[in-house]
Amino acid sequence: EYLSLDPKVRGGGEVNTQTLKNMVRAPVRDVLAFVIGGGCYAEYQNLQMLSKDGTVTITYGSTEILSPVSFLSQLGKLS
Repeated sequence: EYLSLDPKVRGGGEVNTQTLKNMVRAPVRDVLAFVIGGGCYAEYQNLQMLSKDGTVTITYGSTEILSPVSFLSQLGKLS
């Protein structure tokens, strides 16, 4: 279950999650998923599997795309 935080909903700062869950919304057709930091091909592939029926277009981006080798290299620098 996912919760969409809608910027059009006014509430004076407090978010009432129960109200948001019960709202009737238009179906989602376009999704933008953006990762600050390293993204990977597995995340991209999972998103593409979700959109394979063609009813939703998912765009994926990140500030950096990591290959398995570069990911392991970055982990090695942490130690």
